Formats: sequence, C-alpha cells, structure tokens
Amino acid sequence: MPPLTLENASALVAGGVKAADIEKERKVMQAQKPAQPATLKGEVVRAFYYQGKLLKVGEKLELPRIFALEMHAANKLRIETAAPAPEKVEAPASKKESRDAR
Repeated sequence: MPPLTLENASALVAGGVKAADIEKERKVMQAQKPAQPATLKGEVVRAFYYQGKLLKVGEKLELPRIFALEMHAANKLRIETAAPAPEKVEAPASKKESRDAR
C-alpha cells in the first residue's frame, strides 16, 4: 500500500481535495518569494566549529539561517540586523511658538 499523501487521501475523505487543486496551490507557493532570507550575517561571540573549521571570536561571517539562529540562541553568535533607514518626522511646533503666532 502506498504512503498516505494529499493526492491519494481524497479518496478516503468525503469532499477531499482534488489533485488539480493541490498542484495549483504548489505552483502558487513556489512562485511566492520566501519571507525570510536563507542566510544571516553575524559576528562570533564565543568560538564554535562550523563545517570542521574553528570560528574564532570576532569573526564576521554569513551562515545558513537555521544554524545562525541556533548559534544565536546558544549565545555564540551576534546576528547583525539591517536597521531600517530612519524616517524624518517633523516635531510639532511648541506651544509657546503657536501662541506667539496668534
């Protein structure tokens, strides 16, 4: 018996999903951009090994996202975040200036 998949499960469930609908959804999902980058940049805080190479404190590098997040959780990597550009916000006129203008 083949393993249970979305394609063959519809035969077991009344009103199940059609194979054409599944294929359409797959195409839509593949066309969408991933919401998060595949890699993250960071700086080594505590030395650790990656692919058999010792990464020393202070090294800046780019690692696969999942591994970088694990090392960050273990306090071994400081992830560099790209700070958004600050928006210019005009300060409201002070109350004293608005009274003088009257």
